[in-house]
Amino acid sequence: ACRALQYCIDVYPRYRIANMSIWFESSLCRSNSCSLCAKIAEATERGILVVAAAGNFGHEPDTITCPGYAPKALTVGASLPQSEVSWWEDLPSWKKWWLKFSGDIAKRYGTSYSAPCASGIAALLISGFPQIKPDELKATLKASATDVGAAPNAQGAGQINCRAATNLLFKKYRYLVSCTTYEQALQALYFNRNNRD
Repeated sequence: ACRALQYCIDVYPRYRIANMSIWFESSLCRSNSCSLCAKIAEATERGILVVAAAGNFGHEPDTITCPGYAPKALTVGASLPQSEVSWWEDLPSWKKWWLKFSGDIAKRYGTSYSAPCASGIAALLISGFPQIKPDELKATLKASATDVGAAPNAQGAGQINCRAATNLLFKKYRYLVSCTTYEQALQALYFNRNNRD
């Protein structure tokens, strides 16, 4: 993982986002001796947003895995329909992996699937606002997230909201556009990209 991030750093600005749908035990992260966390900080400083899966171990304290534990990463959780939340949380981790590899759960659930969705939204925003830095993009995505009414440890900043993030950036960069649908947000991003001063 460190070598892959180093490659992204070496060829910057070719890659502006690195998605990390992987997980490792995070005890080294907690002791500030994790080489991957250090590499994520280096990538962020270079201009690369690192989007990391939080892991699927629930919402109790200390359940986020590495690289999601890295302070500079945009750590992404997953949400489920309310009727399925307790079913997912009650499964042992080996059962989750078996279900993922069997194809049943792989198509629908887990932070490894949520992280690429967040990366895609970040890519859309970068294409419309190429001057944006990783920390600003991370802060925008967090500030524009929709509160789903769960505890902060369960929902983080909330559910990602592309339209709201686009509106925040348009306001910040003085574009007077109000988007009410994802299609309008995408059109506004396209307009911004092709009509820069």
